[in-house]
Amino acid sequence: MPRPAVSACPACGTKVDDATIVFNDRKALPEPGDFTVCLYCAAVSVFDDQLRLRPPTADERREMAEDQRVLRTVAEITKFNSRRN
Repeated sequence: MPRPAVSACPACGTKVDDATIVFNDRKALPEPGDFTVCLYCAAVSVFDDQLRLRPPTADERREMAEDQRVLRTVAEITKFNSRRN
């Protein structure tokens, strides 16, 4: 499976060239359609078919709003970043 392509966070523009699986679902690398959270701005993006980041669709935003794992990850990154600044 290929590594994520170099792309930019759709929300803050930070260059992203790698990803880490946070949830224990036995995958080593992201797949198209997986959510990711930017470590710099805590925005949620989605990997496209070339493993580049794109903004979520309205349906995906509804899905992630119900996913406690995504919500906890966003909250933790936001909390960590607020302590850094």
